[in-house]
Amino acid sequence: DRMGLVHLFAYASVGMGLVYGTALLFNARSHVSIAEYWRWWVIHLWVEGTFEVFAVVTMGTLFVAMGLLKAASTARAVQFQMAILMGAGIIGTGHHLYFTGSPAWMIGLAACFSALEVVPLCLLCVEAWDQYRQLQEQEKDFAYKAVFWCLISVAIWNLFGAGVLGFLINQPVVSFYEMGTWLTAAHGHGALMGVYGFLSIAMMLFAQRGVLNLEETMWKPNSQAIVWLNVGLAMMVILVIVPVGAMQLGAVVEHGYEFARSRLFYSSSPVREFLWFRVLPDAIFLWGIVRLNCSLLGTLLRLREVSGEEKDLQSEVSGRFTRA
Repeated sequence: DRMGLVHLFAYASVGMGLVYGTALLFNARSHVSIAEYWRWWVIHLWVEGTFEVFAVVTMGTLFVAMGLLKAASTARAVQFQMAILMGAGIIGTGHHLYFTGSPAWMIGLAACFSALEVVPLCLLCVEAWDQYRQLQEQEKDFAYKAVFWCLISVAIWNLFGAGVLGFLINQPVVSFYEMGTWLTAAHGHGALMGVYGFLSIAMMLFAQRGVLNLEETMWKPNSQAIVWLNVGLAMMVILVIVPVGAMQLGAVVEHGYEFARSRLFYSSSPVREFLWFRVLPDAIFLWGIVRLNCSLLGTLLRLREVSGEEKDLQSEVSGRFTRA
């Protein structure tokens, strides 16, 4: 099936490289207006177009592989969601083209379409959550709990980090004052780590589950690492970056952009206290990384043997490629 999940996964993977490659169309000698246009075009059409599609396809594939969703219905749902993502993503690209002279109505319209992009991934996770809850009610064993909760983290951060925090800074009047401040960083941290960071971890844990001995899955450290990472990231964004960004936005409006980006602003109170407090969420987040890395490295000592049936399957697949 050329529009099945496996093919869609391959298309989305190739698409990320192709779209990101358009960054090579400008260089150090390009005019700043052209460079700025391409920079925002690449970032947002890459992220909000192909990367969102990749995330939805990958999560759909993982949910099917874990037995939470059916392949046929998931493929149809993903195809529909891809149409929404690409349609909204292309229009939504314009929400940061303020500095290229785009009119305010275009930027506002693009901001609305950009906010719609978080919906498909959340709907996919809601359906998977319903299936997981039914398994829990039936008291059935589920071998992919760590992977599942990692994907749920992706959905939550996609809604909050990419959606709420992204829409917060997308409006033209806000973009005029806050561009490059800590409110931009709040959106960046929540979206990049919250969505694509946890998605990468989910893919690693899914692969880990397939190569370990069934009696030595080591899921507890993985689950704990996911909790630490979520707590650290949430504290970092909500308790530090967003408040500092709000104060910085006020400083831009009152004293100008230059002051808000100066050392004088960062050394003032209470900004200085917030920055020192960030040591705590950063430490919690780093502890989650340490726990996760220790767990992943520990799998090297617990790899399972390949069964005879798997060897036969590998030989059959290799033969098909050889004949092809």
